[in-house]
Amino acid sequence: MKRRILSVLMIIMVAFVFSAAPASAAAKKVKLSKTKITLKVKGTKTLKITGTKKKVKWSATKKLVTIKTKGKKKHTAVIRAKKAGTCWVIAKVGKKKYRCKVVIKKKKTDEGEGYAVGPVPDPPERKDVDPLPISTSSKSLTENFKANTVTSRAADTTFINAVNDTSVKLLQETMAKETRRNNLLISPDSILTAMAMTELGAGGTTRTEMETAFGGIGAETYSQYLATLNKRLTADRGVYYHIADSIWFKTGEITMKPAFLQQNVDYHSAEVYEAPFNAGTVQDINNWVHNHTNGMIPKILEDLDAEARFALINAIAFEGRWADPFGNPSQKAFTKENGDSKDVNMLTGFEHTYLKVNGGQGFVKPYEGGNLAFLGILPPKGTSVEDFVKGLKGTDLTNAYAARKTDNVLVDIWVPEFKYDYDTNLEDVMQAMGIRKAFTGEADFSAMTDYPVCIDRIIHKTHIELDKEGTKAAAATAVVGKAGSAPPGAPPEKFTVHLDRPFVYAIVDTKTGIPLFLGYVKEI
Repeated sequence: MKRRILSVLMIIMVAFVFSAAPASAAAKKVKLSKTKITLKVKGTKTLKITGTKKKVKWSATKKLVTIKTKGKKKHTAVIRAKKAGTCWVIAKVGKKKYRCKVVIKKKKTDEGEGYAVGPVPDPPERKDVDPLPISTSSKSLTENFKANTVTSRAADTTFINAVNDTSVKLLQETMAKETRRNNLLISPDSILTAMAMTELGAGGTTRTEMETAFGGIGAETYSQYLATLNKRLTADRGVYYHIADSIWFKTGEITMKPAFLQQNVDYHSAEVYEAPFNAGTVQDINNWVHNHTNGMIPKILEDLDAEARFALINAIAFEGRWADPFGNPSQKAFTKENGDSKDVNMLTGFEHTYLKVNGGQGFVKPYEGGNLAFLGILPPKGTSVEDFVKGLKGTDLTNAYAARKTDNVLVDIWVPEFKYDYDTNLEDVMQAMGIRKAFTGEADFSAMTDYPVCIDRIIHKTHIELDKEGTKAAAATAVVGKAGSAPPGAPPEKFTVHLDRPFVYAIVDTKTGIPLFLGYVKEI
């Protein structure tokens, strides 16, 4: 009897031991050694999975890192940073995923930190168009001027707010007079640079109106801000950002003041031409624009009338590859505001920056180098693009960009491939923004010339094409001046982001949030 009792007790004890072992093992928690790591480019850190005997599968959300695993079960991984940015390293154990955020340090500049700047990449592979000639009838005086060194003035809150406010007003006023086309695109950088060149020649009330319209910043200071911004953008090797300026004036009719020309050479590296202002000059100006927009804008002028005396031209060309490229597009529906829809080439992917603007949702997708990015904004459902743009303020863009979420964010994005050209005249836009004297016989451009002149036309043209590889965009702005004795122009008549429906977008400087290109798409 005692033996039977002892045998039963031994069986119970053995059963207890074996039943307790799995419970203890089950209590051991699967864990990733770190949930966030910070690296420098080419730096390495080790991650480990503990608490499991299963094989681990490692991956990363972006191609910013390489992962080298150790051991038969791959429980250890060495993470090596390739280029700057933010991504997630994922360890998959069975059906469960364990994430570690990887922040690769940014490169500092004199204007602070950008979105994510790593080692200087190779310039984008690109093909320049064959340059078109400038005839000998347009006499270049550029060699007569040697650019003086201009003290840098980094973008601060005053400048950022002023530019964002002006950019939104330009978009709103351009939209208000648009009756022909569903897609619109302006380049605030091109328009403001051309107007800043003009502003340096203005005096009295004419200059005051221009300074007020552009945020109340003095003309020289404004040009200093723009010169610093544009110099930094063109120095970025991650993308191709080319900006050029030129001044043209009519032979025998007008003499430009050397101080005005020198300031534009100093601030804007302007080329200077004296020309007869005939059909040959129109071709020369168009060839100049063609050359400096890499053929994306083949012409800016149709003609120069008998009263034309000067033309101040800005040209910008941008080409950027996505820092995290899209795969091949798939066919998905894009629905217009009237409810009609059609299948378009839609790019899909994930990003790590999310923002909200006046109820609309947006994301930021960087180009290589991290200094420029595509910003897409989808208006709230039921709100048209026009109504959304009408309700925007410059501070809305500033505040939304400053408050963007980048920590632990995964944004599922759709972006349609699109391509279009846009052109408009901005005389009534500028007048609606408060610049009036400059267009009348009372205009004061005494800092430019002693000859009485006023602004006749402001012509603006843009081009954009976006696909899975990246984005190409260009802009040109021409401020054409005429003899000041001409009658004043009449005041304008005023009329008051998945991206699978009409959306607003911008190409922005990631350090400041300033939009370099700004527009919307209503139809693909």
